[in-house]
Amino acid sequence: MAATPADAQAAWGGCVVGDICVYSGLNGTGSVCAWDADDPDWLGGAIRCSWAGTKNVKSIWNRGTGGAGSYRHVAFYKKANYENEDYYACAAQNFKGNTGPDAGVRLRSHKWVTTCPK
Repeated sequence: MAATPADAQAAWGGCVVGDICVYSGLNGTGSVCAWDADDPDWLGGAIRCSWAGTKNVKSIWNRGTGGAGSYRHVAFYKKANYENEDYYACAAQNFKGNTGPDAGVRLRSHKWVTTCPK
């Protein structure tokens, strides 16, 4: 499992095939964090997204490679440990876009899922 906080050099940079990537700017700009597995707390433990505590996620790119029936979508949560009442949204495989309004959203955890929660 790897998380990679870095500055994206160009729009949608820093995201390799197989990862879920979140960006602090719109359209894949700003700082990026990337994972190839679940992360129950972006701010704690060995795997961290250093800017997530002070900046909103404004764009997401799901470059996951799971096939049909496997973990290919990513569910995002506003709090640590995938708290269901704080479920935010799900990024389907190959999703690449902004999280919503210009302000984005503060996220704290994510997990790969076979189908998006409702």
